[in-house]
Amino acid sequence: LNLPPSKSESVNEIVDNIFLGNYHTRLFIEELKINRIVEIGTEEELKNYEKYYPTNLEKLPIVLEDSRKSTILPLYQSVIDFIKKDREYVLIHCSAGVSRSVSFVIAYLLKEKGMNLDKAISYISSKRTIYTRPNVGFMRELRGLSQELESRELVELSR
Repeated sequence: LNLPPSKSESVNEIVDNIFLGNYHTRLFIEELKINRIVEIGTEEELKNYEKYYPTNLEKLPIVLEDSRKSTILPLYQSVIDFIKKDREYVLIHCSAGVSRSVSFVIAYLLKEKGMNLDKAISYISSKRTIYTRPNVGFMRELRGLSQELESRELVELSR
């Protein structure tokens, strides 16, 4: 018997109408009033998403493999800008909702909410029933971003 996942196993509101989800979130789009989506996946995954997600939603597709060699640094600001654009109900999802989408939400929390990396990860984990586990490469980049933002903050405080 293959039952669809529950809503809490697929999507969770993290902060400010920002939802973090996986492929199955499509089952709950209308119920959650999602009107903008950041879709993260390989080219093949993005083609599959097109089949199952409503076409009337504003989307930001991000082609990104879940590999330690992939990089989120050149991409995270465009995701943050998309989230902040008009403060609607935004879904950020990838296939499993564990690594790629989580990494972008962590970057948002670091940059926009002033959290450090450990706090951002534990905060997201407290809001979800699914794993929060960015891959090794993404974690290295997020650690560097967190340190850069913290040292920038220290410099501003010392002025």
